Amino acid sequence: MPDLPQNIWSEDPLLGPGSLDEVRRQARARAEALDWSRIEPGRMVNLLANPHGFQLCGMAYVTMLEEIADHVRTTRGAKVRLRIAESMGHIENPDWVKIYDLKARFGDVEECPQMGAGTKVDTKLGDMYVQKTQVNLVQLHLILSNKFRVNTNLPVYISGDKDATHGSVIRVLDIVRQEGIQKVSFAITPAPENK
Repeated sequence: MPDLPQNIWSEDPLLGPGSLDEVRRQARARAEALDWSRIEPGRMVNLLANPHGFQLCGMAYVTMLEEIADHVRTTRGAKVRLRIAESMGHIENPDWVKIYDLKARFGDVEECPQMGAGTKVDTKLGDMYVQKTQVNLVQLHLILSNKFRVNTNLPVYISGDKDATHGSVIRVLDIVRQEGIQKVSFAITPAPENK
């Protein structure tokens, strides 16, 4: 089939080369071609992975993720953590963590649901919500990152209840800015007249 690109890797030697060197080379070349300048040194970067990548491509997918993580660490001085997007409620992700020893390869590895009510987390920030859905810090980062990737003009509106501290609001603003979002507004509710 002349229209199909040549395989660069396969677990089956009859279907393509078994060495991961070409996967590494192409992943590194693609990473070098992207503009990573918005990532500030010392910042935390979520490297998002999809369980289907592990299922369909195995070690080639892991190798690609390793190359991207290494590139971000070395060129931007950022910290990288692997976040595996849960596949619509399937529970196969912990298997991939063990099968490919992802904790040893990446250190900070966590499965993140793509949808759901969220998990209550007690932090100094208090409870956080995105469009009336309670989220934790990891989910907030992922939601903002995913939405910004789709729309770089994404506006974000931050509001706090009467118990929200100035520091909590500023911390949320920092999280929003870490994801590269610049259009930020604060939703202000005036105090009742009797106060």
